[in-house]
Amino acid sequence: MKKQLKVLILTDGGVTENDTFAQGIAESMAAEVHIENHQTNKLHGSKWKNIRRYFNYFIFPLRFIHRRKEYDYILGWQQFYANNLAFYCEMLGLRPRARIVSVNYTYKEKHGIMGKLYKWYMRTHTNSDHLLCIHLPSNMAAEVLHHSLGTSLSKMIVANFGVDDIYHRVKSQEFTFINEGGYVLSLGRSNRDFDFLVEVWKEPELQNETLVILSDTWQPILPLPVNIIHRTDVVGEEAQLYLVHCKVNVIPIDIPTVCSGDTVLLHGMQYECPTVVTAPSTLAEMYIDHGINGLCLTKDVKTFAFELAALLHDESRMKSLGQAARQKFLSRYSRYAMGVVIGNKLKEFQ
Repeated sequence: MKKQLKVLILTDGGVTENDTFAQGIAESMAAEVHIENHQTNKLHGSKWKNIRRYFNYFIFPLRFIHRRKEYDYILGWQQFYANNLAFYCEMLGLRPRARIVSVNYTYKEKHGIMGKLYKWYMRTHTNSDHLLCIHLPSNMAAEVLHHSLGTSLSKMIVANFGVDDIYHRVKSQEFTFINEGGYVLSLGRSNRDFDFLVEVWKEPELQNETLVILSDTWQPILPLPVNIIHRTDVVGEEAQLYLVHCKVNVIPIDIPTVCSGDTVLLHGMQYECPTVVTAPSTLAEMYIDHGINGLCLTKDVKTFAFELAALLHDESRMKSLGQAARQKFLSRYSRYAMGVVIGNKLKEFQ
């Protein structure tokens, strides 16, 4: 009888957040799947929290160096759990080779001496034989990684991101917001160009629209216009409530080749939010069919303001975009579907 595969998933989030992803992996690979969860990414904001977050990225994987032999595959979703485990195995010259998979991989160039050190570190584990393959949610990101770090495209799995469908649970919760006229929402931590959005909101077409920015990492350069509200204290399920009840969900991406914003985008899609993303970006490439389930707009201030204002004044169009987004989410972007796709792809590496 063929031995059943054993898979370990190292996660960073809620205790049950990746259960359906694990189910998709288990069913597609006919594997026994275990999850080890350690919350690190919630440590954002102060300098001390950021130091603790980076410390946890390196310390938590140490627990699995010797346990690597117990599993056929070790998936890291937090990517740095997988990356650092592969890095340790490579630096220590350990045998046998671990079969580590980095899920939802992101690489962003940094500058100066620290940038050179970071690039060496990323190249070392990415090209290590211990890191079996890398999952990226965008072909654009795969090409960037190939050219920046010399990583073979054959080592990459390009597959869509996914989130759990929590629409009905979240929408049933009570929510009160002081702005009776409604609001446009933009939220996130990494790779957001909120400064661009501030310039957009200075245009006359949007002077009567309220923009709410939820971010505990962004610091405005100048005092904000009166029609922009910036909150640093709204996270987790409360942020989801803001997303459920917004008029439009806007995601302004800073560096277009860096994968980010997927979680916010897909939650917005499942909540039937009309979504606007900047283009080019990996979000525009992989998730949005322009004019059908969202809008992809270039980062020209006047054009962006004009197109967004036109959308906000067209209730029928907003409803149509939101409904189409929900349908596409259900068919392609659940976390279970993501697990099935990645599991099937991993079988090609056996």
